[in-house]
Amino acid sequence: MDRYFAQVLPADKADYVEQLQREGRKVCFVGDGINDAIALKKANVSISLRGATSIATDTAHVVFMEQGLGKLCDLRDIARDLERNVRNSWIMILVPNITCVAGVFTLGFGIGASVVTNNVAALGALANGLLPMRKVAKLEAERRHRFEMQLRRSGFLLIDGAQPAPSDPVRGADPAPAETIVASRRVGPLPFDRELAAAAD
Repeated sequence: MDRYFAQVLPADKADYVEQLQREGRKVCFVGDGINDAIALKKANVSISLRGATSIATDTAHVVFMEQGLGKLCDLRDIARDLERNVRNSWIMILVPNITCVAGVFTLGFGIGASVVTNNVAALGALANGLLPMRKVAKLEAERRHRFEMQLRRSGFLLIDGAQPAPSDPVRGADPAPAETIVASRRVGPLPFDRELAAAAD
């Protein structure tokens, strides 16, 4: 961190935001109180947190659904990816159409070539615009996989949408199937499995 402002009075927060903007900087301000409302309003990007005052959450551009700044770097990455995606979409639309216009005057492009070029460029930009949704779906699939692996390690794997409940042999109930017991608890024989095997012999 090259520069910071400490012990700033509430009335001076908006002044510091304006000072940084006059220096040609893009300002992101994070606040959760009533005295942050003016600075949140003047900042280029304003962020508030869950549990903040209503005026702060109403003024902020982004509201984190948790009471910490742990997702701030993720938000920056999302913003940069979005900016890159929009820039690529514009390039995919403008370059083919400019080429088509130049081709009309220099290469004799007709209506058919113009229509095909325009439609191909539009479809390419549309596919590029849907790319973030594919990334979100991939991240969601990875999150579900990690959650299932945690269930396996903790011994609470869901089988057919329901949590298996192994019976208690001490009370005389029928034992649950072996594969259910192994999947729901841990891999390997359980202590009462050996007792049941000895009784069967």
